[in-house]
Parts: sequence; structure tokens; C-alpha cells
Amino acid sequence: MVEWYEVGTKTTNVQVEVSSEEVVQGWSVSLDRTEAKPGDTVNLNVTVNWEAPGWVYFKARINAFGQTFESQAVSATTSPFTFKVPLTVPGNLSEGTYTISVTLLVGT
Repeated sequence: MVEWYEVGTKTTNVQVEVSSEEVVQGWSVSLDRTEAKPGDTVNLNVTVNWEAPGWVYFKARINAFGQTFESQAVSATTSPFTFKVPLTVPGNLSEGTYTISVTLLVGT
């Protein structure tokens, strides 16, 4: 069974905050584009630098557009490792700027 723990939380527009967990040595988050229309899909890219023997599992807890959800877990064997999470912009959003908050979860 995979045991999960939180590494830290970031948004695409704030200083990186990473806890002192020994596996993760740094991580970043970005979007493949910063403008979208309701119904569009944008990709959230999470890049992790890590060091551990064997396999490491990652997933993201995302708070976007008034919803919170977790991505599917992905396994990594090389560092750095990037995984993508597609986000669909809800059709009922009004025009504006929205913050996307991402918490990185690591499983060993």
C-alpha cells in the first residue's frame, strides 16, 4: 500500500514553499497557457526534482475554480519528473483572473 504525505502547497504566482521532506529537493508548477475560455482545457504541469532509491509516486491536490480534487497518482523513476494534469474551465465562469493552488503529494 502506498503511504501518502503532503510536501507543500504552491500557486502559479507565489514564492515556492517546500517542506524539508528528504525525497523532494524542489518542485514547480506552471500552466501550458494563461488565457482560456469557459469549456477550454488547460494543462497544469508539475515538475519535481527528487532523490530516493527505487520508485516514487506523485499526485497533486488542486484547488481551482471553486473545486478541490486530486490528480491520479503517477510513478517516477528519473528526476526531474514532470506530470500533467488537465483542467477544464467550467462553462459558468465569468470573465476574470482565477488562482490555482496546488499541493504536491509524495508516496514512497
